[in-house]
Amino acid sequence: ALSRWRALARQLLSRTAQPSARHLLRADDVPSVVVSSTAPIDMQMDGEYLGTRTALTFGCRPGALEVVAPRE
Repeated sequence: ALSRWRALARQLLSRTAQPSARHLLRADDVPSVVVSSTAPIDMQMDGEYLGTRTALTFGCRPGALEVVAPRE
């Protein structure tokens, strides 16, 4: 089950990759995404334990992240 979560995270964070498995779905420009599981799964985010969950909601805040990077 953990490998599916990793695959989902990789798909959500990638701008160019397309889903290559039947169980993956990609949707851009949505206000939020809900990821659910039939069985409870121990979850963590940024190293913080979130507890056992059957669903997580990921939201989008447009303009919330400012990126500063060197010019190539």
